[in-house]
Parts: sequence; C-alpha cells; structure tokens
Amino acid sequence: CSGSNTFTDSILIQPLPLVDFEANTYEGCSPLPVRFILEELTTVQNIDSVVFHWGDGTPSTTVFPLPMSFPLMWDTVLHVFTGQQYFDTTYFVTLIGYNECGTDTITKSILVKPNSVRAFFNIDQTDGCEDLTFRAIDLAVGDSVVTSWCWNYDPILDTCLLPGPPSPAGDTLFHTFTDPGDYIVAQFANNGCGYD
Repeated sequence: CSGSNTFTDSILIQPLPLVDFEANTYEGCSPLPVRFILEELTTVQNIDSVVFHWGDGTPSTTVFPLPMSFPLMWDTVLHVFTGQQYFDTTYFVTLIGYNECGTDTITKSILVKPNSVRAFFNIDQTDGCEDLTFRAIDLAVGDSVVTSWCWNYDPILDTCLLPGPPSPAGDTLFHTFTDPGDYIVAQFANNGCGYD
C-alpha cells in the first residue's frame, strides 16, 4: 500500500512600520503654529501609534489612527513653537512609529525666527569740521537681521531725508557729511518678523 500525505500551514509576515510626515511650514515667526500631516505618508499597515517628540521641551504627543478606518487614517496634529527673544531657533521634530514588529523614526527641522530685533550702532565721532567722515559700526541684535541707515533722520516727520545703504548686521559703514549742519543718524533693523 503506498500513499502520500501532505501538510501545509501558512506563515504571516507582518511589515515593519514606515513613517513620514509633512508640515504646512518649516520656517516662520515666533510663535509659529505648525500643522503636521501624517495622511498618506505613514504606511497604513499595522501601525499601532506614532509619537511626536517636539524638541522644544514640551511633552511628546501620541497619535493613534482614527478608529474603524481602513486604510488607516490619521488626524493632523498642531503644535506651536516659540523661539528665543533675539535669535533664530531650530527645533528637531522626531516622529516614531510603532507596531508589534518594531519602530521607525524620522526627524525634520523647524526654524523659528524671533519677533524681537534691536537696532543699535556705535559711531566713532559725533562732531567735527565739514567733510567729516565717520565710521558707523552696526551692533544690531538678532539673527537674520538686515539693517538700513538714514544719514539725516527727521524724528518730527518720522522720515529719512538722506537714506543710506542697507547692510547685514555686523557691518561697518563710512559716511561723509559735506555740508555743515546738525544731523540725526538712524538705523532700522528688520528680520522679517520684527522691526526696530
């Protein structure tokens, strides 16, 4: 008597999580509200949850897929970043996805610019004879600051009667006054978020 017997069994291999996210903006003025989008970027198979680590000292946020959704759907997540007073701040946002097989991680940066800048300068002499050349040292405070100058500012009319050149913060400029008179030198600082 001859015979054969066959036995089969199935093996289910679960995928590792694969995560990604997009933000509605990666740069802006403080306070900067950012919406993080997971939809269609996070692999829909078997992700139990994702956790955002904001990199700014605030508590992490855990997000679960919307219940009873297939493929899995995710809510957008809002986080507000606050920068330093005068300097650009880069935060590194990390997203970690979890399932029973492991984790996946991705990190992206968010640049927050300050709302505060401070115009400040020093001049090497404040009086002299006509054809006076003086040196202005730009000491404006703040990152990404561009300064502009006025060699004859009228504070009553709040207007510049003799504009000077724009310059990046930290520059040294020279200007010569050829006519006698009393001049007010003004500096204006701007970083796109704050003005002084």
